[in-house]
Amino acid sequence: MRKMQIRVLRREISYIRFLLEAYDGIAGIRTLDARQGLLEIDVPPGRDGEWKAFLGHLRCEIMLEEIN
Repeated sequence: MRKMQIRVLRREISYIRFLLEAYDGIAGIRTLDARQGLLEIDVPPGRDGEWKAFLGHLRCEIMLEEIN
């Protein structure tokens, strides 16, 4: 499992959760700090390509910062 952290605007957290639920199994999500918009993403083995494509599209829609 690959773990990464991203930061988004607080109001975008539920939107990202909704999208990840729709893309069943692409990644898990956990809110580390809602005030700061800090999320932890768990990408399962073999889903890296799908996650990178998803992340690329998401960057076109919202402001997003990869922490690590």
